Amino acid sequence: MSEDTKPPVPYVRKKRGRPRKNGRPKLRKEPDRPSPSQRTGQRFKTITVNEETYYILKELSTFYKVSVGVYIYSLVLPAFDHAYQESITLQRIDANRKKAKDETPDTDDVPRRTHF
Repeated sequence: MSEDTKPPVPYVRKKRGRPRKNGRPKLRKEPDRPSPSQRTGQRFKTITVNEETYYILKELSTFYKVSVGVYIYSLVLPAFDHAYQESITLQRIDANRKKAKDETPDTDDVPRRTHF
């Protein structure tokens, strides 16, 4: 063999799928990082809505040119105020009912009626 000729390279089958990128893989700072709603100290929670509701919210938010979160907040805030006022009313009714129950005499000698 002379220096010009090289030995034949054996055939290597290509792997299926997307080829890997060249270079060092990215390093993740936290390998088991939870979702944003599960992290401590975050101000977000995850809610689940069905697909139709999501598309309706998306269309309404694009119509009003606001984000979905802002639009949902504008719906939830008046509903919360209404429910809060109702809860105050129900609490007052319950307190009056307990007060009336405490004031009623619980004796057997009820005064007789004198006229009908």
